[in-house]
Amino acid sequence: MKNVLFIGAALLLIVSGIFVYIIFKPPLTPGDVIIERNKDDFLKMSEEKVLSYFEKNRNDFTALTTYFEKNDTSPGNIAVFLSDENVVPFEKITDGSVKKIASRIMEEGTIRQVYSLCEAYEDMSFKVNREYGLYEQGIRYVSDTQVIENDKARSKYNYVKEYKDLGNGWFYYLYYYNEIKDADIYKKFLWSMMSENEKKLVNNDWRNAIVTLVDWDSVGFKNDNVKRSFVVSVYYNTNTGVLRPLSVYFDPSTKKVVGGEPTL
Repeated sequence: MKNVLFIGAALLLIVSGIFVYIIFKPPLTPGDVIIERNKDDFLKMSEEKVLSYFEKNRNDFTALTTYFEKNDTSPGNIAVFLSDENVVPFEKITDGSVKKIASRIMEEGTIRQVYSLCEAYEDMSFKVNREYGLYEQGIRYVSDTQVIENDKARSKYNYVKEYKDLGNGWFYYLYYYNEIKDADIYKKFLWSMMSENEKKLVNNDWRNAIVTLVDWDSVGFKNDNVKRSFVVSVYYNTNTGVLRPLSVYFDPSTKKVVGGEPTL
């Protein structure tokens, strides 16, 4: 009889514990949702090799930056000056010595693209490698180093931005996304909501979606008034570079859609 009572009491405690946990289950934290990546696993070029190349060609990097910033006529836009996929920009370089430097650097293959953010301050990036939705690596110059501090401060949750100060406004940078648990589930759900025309604008590949965490307060259109700290953001950039991305927000606790932004 005592054994029966003991077993009964034990079961009651277990059931009560489960009941209490369900009612007072602690909310998810970013750490519950994020899976940290080993950045070295996806880099195609080591940091040491990039830094060695930059130091060897620092003067040429400076010459290119000076030329492009003086000849930038597209403020407020992202202007691609050099790219291994487009030779047209080379034809627009009027300075013979700069054209020679640009041709050599692009032919050597370490730098794949040179572009400017075209802000009020000088901001040039020399892209080494990039994989959409995963990482970008390169060398960046800014005339105001506070820009870098501000950029690092904005980096949170699973979008990581690392900088190494190389002096005189130059920085080595690495941007990458840590994984989000069940990312493919979110991607496929959003994909199922899209029209055929929308799918064409993102190259008909559901895997191209970016999955990240954002503050709930930053969501423009909310489906409810539930107070949340963060939500899962899933969005596709369009291949036009002009249209607004298609964005949907999910509650990671329920995996239900809780908000969105204007569609494509």
